[in-house]
Amino acid sequence: MPALLRHGLSRIELAVCVVVIGVLTSLLLPRISEWQAEGRALHWSHAIAAVNRAVVIFQAACSSSPQGNCNSLVINGQTIAGANGNAAASPDGIVRLAGLPAEVQLREHQINGVPAITMSLRGPDTDLCNFTYVQAPMSGTAPVILRPPASCP
Repeated sequence: MPALLRHGLSRIELAVCVVVIGVLTSLLLPRISEWQAEGRALHWSHAIAAVNRAVVIFQAACSSSPQGNCNSLVINGQTIAGANGNAAASPDGIVRLAGLPAEVQLREHQINGVPAITMSLRGPDTDLCNFTYVQAPMSGTAPVILRPPASCP
């Protein structure tokens, strides 16, 4: 009697595969949202570090500028707006020099009459993280980066 060739899976084997896939999915789904939140927080800490580096780069370029006017400097082939010896709180200033990604939401405003720009990374439901760069109020002073304590995980 010839042996019968079997093609495919039996119903029980198929059911076992479906159950295994279901269990793995139920274990991984909660972790995926945690990984997304951790990724956004890490992305945001890199954005703050980029703004801090941009402050130092602009100050160094300004101090070595032969004309002494730091209202507009060309740094790495880009024209960067300045104010009071530091990068301006604008998309043409600190944001351009820091090289922030396009998904960063910008809001220009003033704090006590000093120009400021708030940068936010939007999550699926709400703002996840934000911080504010406050331009130097006068020559010889430094800009300030404000980060609300509850803004980011």
